[in-house]
Amino acid sequence: MGEPNGPKDAADATENGRSADQAVRLAPRPVVDAIPATARSVILYSILVDQSEALVYISPTVEELLGHPPEAFMAERGLWGRHIHPDDRDRVRAEMNRTAPGVDRYASAYRLLARGGDVVDVYDTAVLVRDLHGHPLCWQGVVTVSADTRFQRLASDSGDLVSVMSTTGLPTYLCPDLEHLAGSDRAEHGQDDGLAFVHPADRTHLRALLHALELDPESVVTLELRISDGDGGWRWMEATGTNRLHDPDIDGLVVIWRDISERRANAAALDLLNRAVAVTSNGIAIVDMNDPVQSLIEVNPAFERMTGYVRAEVLGRNCRFLQGPETNPESVSAIRAAIAAGREVHTSLLNYRKDGTPFWNELRLAPVLDPQGGLTHYVGILNDITDQRLAEEELRVHGELLEQATVAVIATDTRGRITHWNRHAERIYGWHESEAVGQSIYGLIAGPMNLRQDRAILRRLRAGQAWEGEYTCRRKDGTSLDVHVAISPVLGAEGRIDRIVSVSHDITVRKSFEAGLHYQATHDQLTGLPNHLHFSQHLERALHQAVRNRQSIGLLYLDLDRFKLINDGLGHAAGDAFLVEMSRRLISVARELGLVARLGGDEFAVLLDTASADTARAVADRVLAAISGRLVLEGRELYPSVSIGLVLSSPDHARPHEVLRAGDVALYQAKRAGRGTYVLFDPVASDLTSGWLSLEADLRGGIERQELSLAYQPIISLTDGRVGAVEALLRWQHPERGPVPTTEFVPVAEETGLITVITEWALKEACLQLATWRRDLGEMAPSSVNVNLSTRALRDPALVDRIMASLDVADLPPECLRLEITEQVLLEELRAAAPTLRRLRDEGIRLAVDDFGAGASSLASLWTVDVEVLKLDRSFAAFLSQEDNQVVIGAVTTMAHALGLEVTAEGIERPEHLRVARAAGCDWGQGYLLARPMPAGEMTGVLATAPWNTHWLAPRRRRR
Repeated sequence: MGEPNGPKDAADATENGRSADQAVRLAPRPVVDAIPATARSVILYSILVDQSEALVYISPTVEELLGHPPEAFMAERGLWGRHIHPDDRDRVRAEMNRTAPGVDRYASAYRLLARGGDVVDVYDTAVLVRDLHGHPLCWQGVVTVSADTRFQRLASDSGDLVSVMSTTGLPTYLCPDLEHLAGSDRAEHGQDDGLAFVHPADRTHLRALLHALELDPESVVTLELRISDGDGGWRWMEATGTNRLHDPDIDGLVVIWRDISERRANAAALDLLNRAVAVTSNGIAIVDMNDPVQSLIEVNPAFERMTGYVRAEVLGRNCRFLQGPETNPESVSAIRAAIAAGREVHTSLLNYRKDGTPFWNELRLAPVLDPQGGLTHYVGILNDITDQRLAEEELRVHGELLEQATVAVIATDTRGRITHWNRHAERIYGWHESEAVGQSIYGLIAGPMNLRQDRAILRRLRAGQAWEGEYTCRRKDGTSLDVHVAISPVLGAEGRIDRIVSVSHDITVRKSFEAGLHYQATHDQLTGLPNHLHFSQHLERALHQAVRNRQSIGLLYLDLDRFKLINDGLGHAAGDAFLVEMSRRLISVARELGLVARLGGDEFAVLLDTASADTARAVADRVLAAISGRLVLEGRELYPSVSIGLVLSSPDHARPHEVLRAGDVALYQAKRAGRGTYVLFDPVASDLTSGWLSLEADLRGGIERQELSLAYQPIISLTDGRVGAVEALLRWQHPERGPVPTTEFVPVAEETGLITVITEWALKEACLQLATWRRDLGEMAPSSVNVNLSTRALRDPALVDRIMASLDVADLPPECLRLEITEQVLLEELRAAAPTLRRLRDEGIRLAVDDFGAGASSLASLWTVDVEVLKLDRSFAAFLSQEDNQVVIGAVTTMAHALGLEVTAEGIERPEHLRVARAAGCDWGQGYLLARPMPAGEMTGVLATAPWNTHWLAPRRRRR
């Protein structure tokens, strides 16, 4: 049994008793059960494998030999070691310490000091017992006591096969069974034949064992190999060798052979079982029924995956930790009652994972009985049926909904004869069940119009496939209705289709509603004409057809001249009436020739499915004549006109957006030609078109590639030289063209609508940059940033929301942003933009009129829009050296101050410009003389050193 590592008192042993008892109950007992407990020649023991190494069992026969009861050895760990002969203690300790992890056998021969001081020889063997996962539980051993000190007697009493080998491998002793296996006459064996009973592949290993014993006399070496079974087969043996060369009675290397064929087979079977349990998708749990807690003693990986707990968290706990607030207590009580009665349990239970999520568990509990019929364990098999329960619940709900839903359920045989007709079928189709059953469904509710669809459905059903879709049926009164129907074949017992079931519901109202929605989505609500979406779809189809037929289609792209004056001057109601009348006139001359559509605003289009240049011009002439007729509106006599761009499709313009773009360019040329006329698009001669389209494409790509940037120009106080604000100026650095002037690309952006995207980006970029300056420069930062608004941007209904979003992103107050609107834009858009301007004022956004003096506005007209800053156009600066213009500037400045406006002089490029501006009383100055526009990084350095160039700060005339 060896000597444990140091003494341990009874309290320590008691502390580990529960786990030790559990380990012994779990362990198989190949050693203990092999020898009767009443035998006086043996002592049985079990030692728990853990840090305590507690002795948890020793047979009563120990008291007869060593004079102490079993309890004394379990309470005092060092007691057994003190009974080992002093000459053998060190060797036994060394043999025990050399038992490496993974070794399942231990064997040693030594002497004990028996009661009365007698010395007895013993042979100590033990086997390591493992759990289902291969983890060591305990050592179970047998100490065989020999009354005769002679080795032959010990070998004869041993249940194992014993042999003595010389260091060269010759057997000097073979027990009778080995003698028989080796060939009955040991003397006949030569040196090479002495191990003939050992499997040829294992003889080298056996010689290696003998050599190891010779080199280390204190070692105990164990290996597994095969020997002959005498019948032509081989059996597996465990060979344990010790060096007894020092013992004159033995004088050799002792090899103990133990048959482990059954153990290996059992181990293989157990390993297979363990691997099967480990990979099964069902959770497996084993409960110890001898434990008062009825705790878990083993779970498999599937249990861990299913519950979210790891094995170490659940062992030793009762399964009730899986229950939760929604677990059915009646089901739990039924399970407990069945367990108490030792019955098998099969039920479903709502449990909870470690993370708190519920799952449905199909549970099977099977009792495990010992040979005497006593209940020892319960094995639980768990299956996660959450998806199944959810599906069942969903099916139940669907069934209830189907019973309550207003659907028609009809069944027919394979010939289409009706066999079932429910009440809702009576309600929506009009026929009573007695009238419908036995009739052909095709003749009853289907009509000739569905013949092709019926054949397609029937082919699908005969192939065993379901069909679902919309179907037009006939009621008893002859009216039609639209239904959504799902038709499925039903298979009989032989796998053949014997019935067809359809479920349908009336969608007539829905179809009518959808038709109305489709009409609204594809038609202009004011004029009733097809809208841009409908027109684009029709244009695409017409282009495909034209390509197939090698023909050309014609497009008339129309824009009503001076409609804005009518709409703004007479009001929107009058503008709507004007559009309706223009639509009527257009339809009267063009509907029979092609599709007429309103594309938006005052833009219309006529699509000629087949056309030549002559036919397109002829239609354009008719349209011009029809539109230009006299019209009385709101008591006013009007003579409208229209500009038309003509396009004929070609291989270069075979896509809808290309044709529309060409029409737009031709329309632009018609307006430039004086309005009230038409221009036929010419891709060869139209340099303007190609340049426009090319610039538009480049601009779109430039926006995507982030080629646009902002430069900042300071607006400087003409009193103290400080920077009061900076103006954000748009820049485009084209990778091939270089810098593109704003005068070139801004009109393209205005026309194409890209200006909205650019303005939104510029607002955000400028606000974020100002926020950065305020954070980094503090008081040296500008108080505001100026951003220019174009005509298109001012028309954007979401402009105010975009501006406030930009301020929110930068975390700036509204007064930090100033919007610059040119005098011309303000005059043209004043009426339409009034609501937007009022919202800007209410939100605290400040306005500045840019380029003042370039148009024909008056200072009084600006009072209505709550402008705060007046920026004089640079045309004033061009003539500032002339005395007359100096007088004008002074007058304008004085009037602006009287209205409470600040004045900024733009275009200050020469010293005389600056001198006159200051003399005129201008508050601010902006121009290349003071500071040029520069990138944000460079601007940061300039702001950090301001004010600068203050040598020109001399007294000026004061305001009156």
